[in-house]
Amino acid sequence: MPQPQFFADSPKEVGLDPAKVQALLDRAEREVKEGLLPSTQVAIARNGKIAAMRTIGSAVQGGINKAATNDTFYVIFSCTKAIISSAIWILLGEAS
Repeated sequence: MPQPQFFADSPKEVGLDPAKVQALLDRAEREVKEGLLPSTQVAIARNGKIAAMRTIGSAVQGGINKAATNDTFYVIFSCTKAIISSAIWILLGEAS
C-alpha cells in the first residue's frame, strides 16, 4: 500500500472528474460481483498523486482464498504490454 502522502484528497484535486472515477470503480465492482473476475485492484493517478485506489473480491494468498485488500500482491505477467503501449501513446501524443 502506498504511503498516505502519495494520495490526493480527492480525484478533483488532481483534475479528474469524481463522477467518472466513481463510475470506473463501480464498473470494476460490478465485474467482480457478476463473476467475470475473481478480484481486481484499480489505482488511478495523475500528477504524481493517487486519486483513487480500490481492491475488490478475493484472491488466493498463501494457498488460502481470502478477501483481497490494497496490500494484496497480484502476478501481472503480460499486463505490462498494456502499460508500455499506453506510455508509447502518451509519448506519441506529446511528440505531435
